[in-house]
Amino acid sequence: MSQTTADEGHLVRVRVWFGQLAIIDRTSAAELGTAFAQAIGRRYFGLPVTIEPVSMPHQVAER
Repeated sequence: MSQTTADEGHLVRVRVWFGQLAIIDRTSAAELGTAFAQAIGRRYFGLPVTIEPVSMPHQVAER
């Protein structure tokens, strides 16, 4: 299981890989994402699990 760290309070993207195909792709808060990655890594033992920070725009465009 390979992981990159992310600051708490930010969003992270957790993915489980089967070859080049991401079979699970979830975005959540950093602390929940880390716990999810650990749990899903146990469930899908042997498959790579990655955690990447999600960049969010500072301003949301108004509609």
